[in-house]
Amino acid sequence: MQYFTLFLVLFLIVGVESVRPQNNDPWDPFPTPSGRRQREDDRIIRELMAKQQSEREKKEYAQLVERATLAEKLTSEIEKSITNNGSVTSSDREKLAEVRRLILKIRDSLGGGDSDEEDSDNASSEPKNEIDAFHKIAENVESIVSEVKKSTRFSISVAAIESANAALRLFRFLRLKN
Repeated sequence: MQYFTLFLVLFLIVGVESVRPQNNDPWDPFPTPSGRRQREDDRIIRELMAKQQSEREKKEYAQLVERATLAEKLTSEIEKSITNNGSVTSSDREKLAEVRRLILKIRDSLGGGDSDEEDSDNASSEPKNEIDAFHKIAENVESIVSEVKKSTRFSISVAAIESANAALRLFRFLRLKN
């Protein structure tokens, strides 16, 4: 009996020592004593995430430039139509709505927001009629495009945001006029 108790205690001690985990991470399927594999996996994951973020930023910048050039193309078409017809047609209004949508997306992707404060020179630069407003919108779109093309995907163009806000104020003017 005495040998049996001693054997049982010794068996329990050996059993507990053999079951004890070898490393601190219980979820690691292939534990190593130094944890070197975990650090290498973390480095690889960080590199992959950085590469994906870089690709996403490149794609967003390409979309920004594409939207700006499309807005410029549409405004030039509207200006040609206005100079030829002398008035604004319904297709011009549809194109103008598309330009407004593009400008909103450009401003949002640049990180800009609504500018509620009116410029001091805004009162003197308020358009006299619809055609004058369209020409000023075209000037603002041209400014947006030049600023977007000058910038990089790592920079924010305040001038482009201000031009976008000015164009959107002109769109509000046109809506109030109609």
